[in-house]
Amino acid sequence: MKTQYFRVTTKFEMASEQVLSCVYEYTYFPGSNSEPPDVEMHEPTFFINNDIFDYELLPKGLNKIADEMLVAGPGEFNFKEKEIFRDYA
Repeated sequence: MKTQYFRVTTKFEMASEQVLSCVYEYTYFPGSNSEPPDVEMHEPTFFINNDIFDYELLPKGLNKIADEMLVAGPGEFNFKEKEIFRDYA
């Protein structure tokens, strides 16, 4: 099995109808007979209504939601995961 790359998007609609979204990529390294598989998560990017927003500047309370968005799975925060095909040729 080869290394795989994925992009994850999560979204949260606030009471004000603004949307907090998070996009990050991760790399899945398959294991071998002597090593277990490994996952490397890349730095997330946060948006409010499609404008990039620094995590450190998120309004109070949204940072906790942002943390939950990073560990969300299918069925949570409109979770979408898509495999990215890299072409290094």
